[in-house]
Amino acid sequence: MKSKLFLVVILFSSSTGCRLGSGYEPVAIHLPPDWQNICSTTLDPSEPWIKYWEQFQDAELNGFVDELVSCNLDIEIAAAKVRQARAEEIKGQFDFWPQIDFVGIINRNNLSSAIPIIFDELFSNTSFNTFYGAFNAVWNLDLFGRTQNGMLADKANIQAARENLHVVQVSMIAEVVRAYLELKNSIDEERLLQKSYDIEKKLLFFEGSFFENGVQDQQQVLKRGIELDRMGSNLINKKNETLKHLFRLEFLLDKQPNTLSYLLEKETCMPKPPTTISCGLPSDLLLKRPDIRLKEQQLIASTYEKNVAICNFLPEFSLFSNLGQLSNLIRTFFNQKNANAVYGMSLLAPIFHGGELIGNLRLKTYKQKEAYFAYLKAVLEGLFDVQKSLNAFETRKLSLDFFANMTKKRGEIFELSRALKKNALFSEKDTLLVEQSVLESIKNENQQSLQLALEFIQLNKELGAGWQYLSPEIQQLSEGEFELFKELTN
Repeated sequence: MKSKLFLVVILFSSSTGCRLGSGYEPVAIHLPPDWQNICSTTLDPSEPWIKYWEQFQDAELNGFVDELVSCNLDIEIAAAKVRQARAEEIKGQFDFWPQIDFVGIINRNNLSSAIPIIFDELFSNTSFNTFYGAFNAVWNLDLFGRTQNGMLADKANIQAARENLHVVQVSMIAEVVRAYLELKNSIDEERLLQKSYDIEKKLLFFEGSFFENGVQDQQQVLKRGIELDRMGSNLINKKNETLKHLFRLEFLLDKQPNTLSYLLEKETCMPKPPTTISCGLPSDLLLKRPDIRLKEQQLIASTYEKNVAICNFLPEFSLFSNLGQLSNLIRTFFNQKNANAVYGMSLLAPIFHGGELIGNLRLKTYKQKEAYFAYLKAVLEGLFDVQKSLNAFETRKLSLDFFANMTKKRGEIFELSRALKKNALFSEKDTLLVEQSVLESIKNENQQSLQLALEFIQLNKELGAGWQYLSPEIQQLSEGEFELFKELTN
């Protein structure tokens, strides 16, 4: 009765355990007052900033992002790492269960003739066979929580792998949107340079005519020719730059070279960037930025790995049993008298390991401290990056307004010059010069518009926007494949 009660106590202890080591306690993060409670901190998938690229209202860009999240190789690699982490967790779950093996042995024994008399009494012949088969079972009792802490560390590593997947997706989406806008802006600048080059050729023609009529000196003609050559060189460089942007976009989308060359023929201009941002984004930073959550999960994992190192100093208790048959004749192998059974409890206590356990504990302790400081640094960098991006976005918006007003005024002057030209009050040459200044102003405005778009992208990247937009294929690849297997093994 007492032995049965002892067995029940042991089984109960193995299932519940007594987990040693401190659990993870969330680090208190103190945000600046201006960053708290700006807006609701609920995660609403309908918020426009989650798919911030759609605010550019460009169907081509939206299609590229959809294609990216569904079949990008970098995202697939990150998703495969999630699968690896989940496989590690599933493998660790089996440490809670007993291990059962079967062993079978067939021996041919040839004993020496100098054996003691007792062996002569047991065996009529010095040469005989041995047939042995048994089931061995071992159940390691997790009395001090070594396995449980390891499981918690594995779960944190899974979350860290998922957050790494989100980090990769945020970065890749931002890179694709950036490359697309830079390509469209480069195409626009190339067209503007072509128009300016054509105007410069007309101006050179006028300067040559004036020189032939003795109205203009040759030096002015030479200056205009040099300017034309400079603009031609700039146009060639811009064409090469456009091709570089095209190749980069194709590379990010894992496409063959020149697959997207049709974009060079389209007449559409670069989409206008948003000039406003959604309310409440900074207050949601710590909840939504995946790289910060990644650092926190790494801190959680290091905490439980340190607990495992502490448990290594404690003894291990195991229940074991051996049920089998032993015979020297195959025909009597299954006789009841040849059955044997062994069961009991074993104890393995560390006595001397040459400082290995202490060294491992120190290593895990320092890794935990490293993860702690890395988490705090990630939070500070997040706050700094968002604040910097907010300031840059607002500054760039003011600069764009300035250049837009300049373009508007020069456009009005150009319309006036064309009206005066019709009334013979303004020359063709002067009208071309005004038009050239308008094209230069449009070029500057487009450049500022691109910079504002890039600041908008950077701001959303710093806020971690876009990680929620996982494709169903990636979700199934990273999570769903193991769910059924986990249910079967639980």
